[in-house]
Amino acid sequence: TQAADPSARETGTIRLFPPNSTFGFIARCGCADLFFHINDCEPGAADVLRRGDGVEFTTQMDGRGRLRAVGVTLVESNQMAPPASRAETIQPET
Repeated sequence: TQAADPSARETGTIRLFPPNSTFGFIARCGCADLFFHINDCEPGAADVLRRGDGVEFTTQMDGRGRLRAVGVTLVESNQMAPPASRAETIQPET
């Protein structure tokens, strides 16, 4: 795995990060969406991220040669999206 260049920070928007998931995707303007894992978020960031939030990150190639986001931090909260606790469980409808 290649080390990330801290000077090459990019910005994007959380496109998908379902509750109870350990991964999500970041939308970038004019580029393909980037995968991220909660272990690649800065401490505490994974607990507050939700769809539509603005984030900052660096990119890194994984062991399979795929680009992913690392060092993900929240830079702009989407106040309109309902908060989704990472500890919640999805209850089936009855």
